[in-house]
Amino acid sequence: MSSWIAAGLDEARFWHATPRYIKLCIDAAVKRLQRESDLLDAQAWNVGRLVLRAYHNPTKYPSYREAFPPRSAGPKRPKTGREIMSSLMQLNAALGGKVIRK
Repeated sequence: MSSWIAAGLDEARFWHATPRYIKLCIDAAVKRLQRESDLLDAQAWNVGRLVLRAYHNPTKYPSYREAFPPRSAGPKRPKTGREIMSSLMQLNAALGGKVIRK
């Protein structure tokens, strides 16, 4: 129960949950905390990088958009079946898989 509460979950729901659901919730909370920790590490590293650049050569300090470009919205159009199959074949080859045709 202490792991359940440490994960920030409601104590009242604990008593109505199955062991499988408890494990699922705690594992999800652990993954969330790991992602948050990774994000904080990345932010600290980026701040250090920007401070280093500003200290050594302030004239080359990047604008906000250069340092943090906007995320792309993804593909403009849906992929065709041929493009999807090509991506899957490349992934299969990269992972050392075999192509079995029926």
